[in-house]
Amino acid sequence: MKNKIVLCRDMQMVLKFLRKVDRTLPVPLSERVDLEKFARSSVENTVHAIVLEGDILSAALVVYGFQDRPSAYLNLLATVPGWEGRGYAGQLMDAAEAAAREAGMTEFHLHTNAVNTRAAGFYERRGYRVLETRPKLHMAKQL
Repeated sequence: MKNKIVLCRDMQMVLKFLRKVDRTLPVPLSERVDLEKFARSSVENTVHAIVLEGDILSAALVVYGFQDRPSAYLNLLATVPGWEGRGYAGQLMDAAEAAAREAGMTEFHLHTNAVNTRAAGFYERRGYRVLETRPKLHMAKQL
């Protein structure tokens, strides 16, 4: 079943979501960035989200203009614990890639932790190829 994907501009909703998924990431986001600043920056860019009763269940945080080129960059793709395995990631990536294409982006980039083989496999199945392997996997695909 397809879920309704919305563009979320509510910084507090995004921050609440980030706090829920933070410790589920291979390297917690809070160890790398200030979550409040990251949430603010995210809503200033693009947050595709699946929302239920005012809470984000899953989201793709995307930036346009990666490396000063017409490229999109996936800052984060995550699902709240307990809501995994429902196809949200694929639906969000479909929406993010389509929106990037419509915005004139020609490539889509992301980084993932090399030990996160599940994520790397997900992206490879979607057509992403590894460009660099250190310190993280830098993957990209043409749109």
